[in-house]
Amino acid sequence: MIPERPRIPVMVLTGFLGAGKTTLLNALIGRPELADTAVVINELGEIALDHLLVRKVDDRVMVLGGGCVCCTVLGDLVETLTDLDRRRDAGEVPPFARVIVETTGLADPGPVLATITGDDRLFSRFELDGVVTVVDATHGAGQLDEHVEALQQAVAADHFVVTKSELAGAERTRALVEQLSAINPAASVDVASHGAVDPARLRGRLAANLSSERVLGLIAASPEAKGRWVVTSAPKHSKVRVLALSRARTMRWTAFSMWLSLLTQFHGEKMLRCKAMLKVAGEPGPVIVHAVQHVVYPSVILDAWPDADEGCRAVLIFRDADDGFLKQVQEGFDACLAPESVSAE
Repeated sequence: MIPERPRIPVMVLTGFLGAGKTTLLNALIGRPELADTAVVINELGEIALDHLLVRKVDDRVMVLGGGCVCCTVLGDLVETLTDLDRRRDAGEVPPFARVIVETTGLADPGPVLATITGDDRLFSRFELDGVVTVVDATHGAGQLDEHVEALQQAVAADHFVVTKSELAGAERTRALVEQLSAINPAASVDVASHGAVDPARLRGRLAANLSSERVLGLIAASPEAKGRWVVTSAPKHSKVRVLALSRARTMRWTAFSMWLSLLTQFHGEKMLRCKAMLKVAGEPGPVIVHAVQHVVYPSVILDAWPDADEGCRAVLIFRDADDGFLKQVQEGFDACLAPESVSAE
């Protein structure tokens, strides 16, 4: 019997026009840690390939030094990834262990994430590894205020990379990091040094950033905290509201799945992002849940808990949601919890 091949993790790299995605990619694909990586971009001319090129497979696929594969989008993302997978199996390109998909500067990452997580042709071969959003320290604050695409890219992030800090200066960079953390507190932040960042910081981000300390710290730091939940507004983004919840209880998985499905189906335009770590009966570790607007990603079960607090915690980001609506969301989340007597068992 042929063993089932592990699914290939896909990292989505996004960011507004001029944020520095290409500079970051140029730095990454030359690193030995990412030698076995396939990079999907919009045009081969976007990346400086001359010093890395080993051989040209055809007009849209090139093999770079160290075995990294670089290709342009063919038709749509599904066709591109399935074609890469076919070439990999046929030996036309070196085997790759991960994929980086770069979006255009004006792209909403939502449809890309929906394709990777929801298309049957990709599901058995690929899995989402997280969204890395690149933000320019010199112009990022203004772009978040003025362009809805920049805001969509920010709320979709599992990890931020702030670029051009050497041009913006320490004070402006620090202010931008605070702004990003207020908009999306479930994402971690790195400030790149001249466009470079440790590749290890970019991988496996989907299940990160929901530690008990982080979520409870967010709640404790707010003067509006109501026990173990809080609603905050992002500075300069009064329409963006963050609902953080922490419960020392077990979640009823079927009830939660139905609740989240209804929330995304009927209020996806308001719910920009949901990221949750849940204690579910019968599972050895937490169940990681993600949703972006109308799309719910397949859940991920970790082998063990990252900290001692084995409860349920979630961060939900909304736009144009009033206090009454957010209170209903909080009550709906709580209604999915198992009774305290069951949670204590």
